[in-house]
Amino acid sequence: MSIQFQPGETSRSRRLIRDLPLQEQPLYRLNQQGSTHLSDSELLALIFGHNHLNIAQELIDQFGDLHQLARAGTHFLLRIKGLGPAQAARWQATVELSRRLRLPPADSRPQISCPADAAKILMPLMQDLLQEEMR
Repeated sequence: MSIQFQPGETSRSRRLIRDLPLQEQPLYRLNQQGSTHLSDSELLALIFGHNHLNIAQELIDQFGDLHQLARAGTHFLLRIKGLGPAQAARWQATVELSRRLRLPPADSRPQISCPADAAKILMPLMQDLLQEEMR
């Protein structure tokens, strides 16, 4: 069960996590059910460390999806009321860790024998670029 906004309630309404029943709070649900059971906005609320679900939902509303949010620069994130430099940096670090997890371990030397091998290595590094770069 993920957090849903009630009829007439918008993402701008002040929804405090601490006001939710314990069983509906994202941290409790993460610990009890695992991360796959949380909505994008609940995961964002945990990453940003905010007690307000509306800030996390506004990020989803503003950027459309997590892929667009991952491409957003810090200056775009700081336009969201209630989101400061520390939270923007936390998001950028989260995105970078996610990219690094998709790469082969640094101590391994992957063998490239076809274009698909090269793509497997380079796609995590380049998939969020807005403009092609030579690497």
